[in-house]
Amino acid sequence: MTEKPVPLEFDWVTARAECSLYRVFKELREGVTQDVEKRNTCKQPDNPNKWTVGAASDRAFSVFREENKFHPKFASVDFLLSDKGITVVGSGKNDSKFTAITSLNNEGRCIFKVGKAELEQWQVRRMALEAIFFD
Repeated sequence: MTEKPVPLEFDWVTARAECSLYRVFKELREGVTQDVEKRNTCKQPDNPNKWTVGAASDRAFSVFREENKFHPKFASVDFLLSDKGITVVGSGKNDSKFTAITSLNNEGRCIFKVGKAELEQWQVRRMALEAIFFD
Protein backbone atom coordinates (compact mmCIF):
# COMPACT_ATOMS: atom_id res chain seq x y z
CA MET A 1 0.00 0.00 0.00
CA THR A 2 1.47 3.31 -1.06
CA GLU A 3 0.99 6.34 1.14
CA LYS A 4 0.05 9.61 -0.49
CA PRO A 5 2.72 12.25 -0.07
CA VAL A 6 1.98 14.94 2.47
CA PRO A 7 0.92 18.06 0.54
CA LEU A 8 3.02 21.18 0.93
CA GLU A 9 -0.13 23.16 1.68
CA PHE A 10 -3.03 21.53 3.48
CA ASP A 11 -6.15 23.02 5.08
CA TRP A 12 -5.60 21.23 8.35
CA VAL A 13 -8.00 23.48 10.28
CA THR A 14 -11.00 22.47 8.16
CA ALA A 15 -9.86 18.84 8.09
CA ARG A 16 -9.53 18.75 11.87
CA ALA A 17 -12.92 20.43 12.36
CA GLU A 18 -14.49 17.76 10.13
CA CYS A 19 -12.78 15.09 12.25
CA SER A 20 -15.16 15.79 15.13
CA LEU A 21 -16.10 13.11 17.63
CA TYR A 22 -19.80 13.42 16.79
CA ARG A 23 -19.30 12.99 13.02
CA VAL A 24 -16.87 10.12 13.46
CA PHE A 25 -19.22 8.44 15.98
CA LYS A 26 -21.99 8.43 13.35
CA GLU A 27 -19.57 6.91 10.80
CA LEU A 28 -18.47 4.33 13.38
CA ARG A 29 -22.09 3.32 13.98
CA GLU A 30 -22.61 2.86 10.22
CA GLY A 31 -19.46 0.74 10.01
CA VAL A 32 -20.49 -1.38 13.00
CA THR A 33 -23.93 -1.93 11.44
CA GLN A 34 -22.27 -3.16 8.24
CA ASP A 35 -19.93 -5.40 10.26
CA VAL A 36 -22.92 -6.96 12.06
CA GLU A 37 -24.70 -7.59 8.74
CA LYS A 38 -21.56 -9.21 7.31
CA ARG A 39 -21.02 -11.35 10.40
CA ASN A 40 -24.58 -12.67 10.19
CA THR A 41 -24.16 -13.58 6.51
CA CYS A 42 -20.71 -15.17 6.73
CA LYS A 43 -21.23 -17.52 9.67
CA GLN A 44 -21.09 -21.29 9.39
CA PRO A 45 -24.48 -22.97 8.76
CA ASP A 46 -24.31 -24.81 12.09
CA ASN A 47 -23.65 -21.59 14.04
CA PRO A 48 -26.91 -20.55 15.75
CA ASN A 49 -25.60 -17.14 16.84
CA LYS A 50 -27.19 -13.95 15.66
CA TRP A 51 -25.86 -10.45 16.19
CA THR A 52 -27.91 -7.27 16.24
CA VAL A 53 -27.36 -3.55 16.67
CA GLY A 54 -29.57 -2.21 19.44
CA ALA A 55 -31.62 0.96 19.31
CA ALA A 56 -29.26 3.86 18.86
CA SER A 57 -29.30 7.38 20.22
CA ASP A 58 -27.10 10.31 19.29
CA ARG A 59 -24.66 9.30 22.02
CA ALA A 60 -24.89 5.52 22.39
CA PHE A 61 -25.55 2.23 20.64
CA SER A 62 -24.93 -1.44 21.40
CA VAL A 63 -24.21 -4.70 19.61
CA PHE A 64 -25.79 -7.85 21.03
CA ARG A 65 -25.12 -11.53 20.53
CA GLU A 66 -28.36 -13.42 20.98
CA GLU A 67 -28.33 -16.08 23.63
CA ASN A 68 -28.23 -19.72 22.51
CA LYS A 69 -27.12 -23.12 23.80
CA PHE A 70 -23.48 -22.50 22.82
CA HIS A 71 -23.28 -19.05 24.41
CA PRO A 72 -25.75 -19.16 27.30
CA LYS A 73 -24.51 -15.88 28.72
CA PHE A 74 -25.79 -12.64 27.30
CA ALA A 75 -23.07 -10.67 25.49
CA SER A 76 -22.99 -7.08 24.35
CA VAL A 77 -20.65 -4.27 23.40
CA ASP A 78 -21.63 -0.68 24.17
CA PHE A 79 -20.36 2.36 22.28
CA LEU A 80 -20.72 5.58 24.27
CA LEU A 81 -19.97 9.08 23.02
CA SER A 82 -18.81 11.71 25.49
CA ASP A 83 -17.06 15.04 25.19
CA LYS A 84 -13.75 13.24 25.87
CA GLY A 85 -14.02 10.39 23.35
CA ILE A 86 -15.82 7.22 22.33
CA THR A 87 -15.76 4.60 25.07
CA VAL A 88 -16.26 0.94 24.19
CA VAL A 89 -17.30 -1.48 26.93
CA GLY A 90 -17.89 -5.22 26.50
CA SER A 91 -20.07 -7.28 28.83
CA GLY A 92 -17.76 -10.31 29.16
CA LYS A 93 -14.93 -10.67 31.65
CA ASN A 94 -12.33 -10.84 28.86
CA ASP A 95 -13.86 -8.09 26.76
CA SER A 96 -11.86 -4.94 26.47
CA LYS A 97 -12.74 -1.48 27.60
CA PHE A 98 -11.08 1.43 25.89
CA THR A 99 -11.62 5.03 24.89
CA ALA A 100 -10.83 6.27 21.39
CA ILE A 101 -10.33 9.91 20.51
CA THR A 102 -10.13 11.47 17.07
CA SER A 103 -7.08 13.17 15.68
CA LEU A 104 -5.57 14.29 12.42
CA ASN A 105 -2.42 12.36 11.56
CA ASN A 106 0.63 13.70 9.72
CA GLU A 107 -0.79 12.53 6.38
CA GLY A 108 -3.91 14.63 6.94
CA ARG A 109 -6.28 11.70 7.63
CA CYS A 110 -8.82 11.62 10.42
CA ILE A 111 -7.81 8.70 12.63
CA PHE A 112 -8.55 7.27 16.06
CA LYS A 113 -6.07 7.27 18.90
CA VAL A 114 -6.29 4.61 21.59
CA GLY A 115 -3.50 5.25 24.02
CA LYS A 116 -0.51 6.02 21.81
CA ALA A 117 -1.69 3.88 18.90
CA GLU A 118 -3.04 5.53 15.75
CA LEU A 119 -5.84 3.39 14.34
CA GLU A 120 -8.10 3.35 11.33
CA GLN A 121 -11.83 2.98 11.92
CA TRP A 122 -11.89 -0.72 10.97
CA GLN A 123 -9.19 -1.42 13.57
CA VAL A 124 -11.28 0.17 16.32
CA ARG A 125 -14.31 -1.83 15.19
CA ARG A 126 -12.24 -5.04 15.25
CA MET A 127 -10.96 -4.26 18.78
CA ALA A 128 -14.53 -3.72 19.94
CA LEU A 129 -16.30 -6.58 18.14
CA GLU A 130 -13.85 -9.43 17.64
CA ALA A 131 -14.59 -11.12 20.98
CA ILE A 132 -18.38 -10.97 20.59
CA PHE A 133 -18.17 -12.14 16.95
CA PHE A 134 -15.64 -14.97 17.23
CA ASP A 135 -15.24 -16.19 20.83
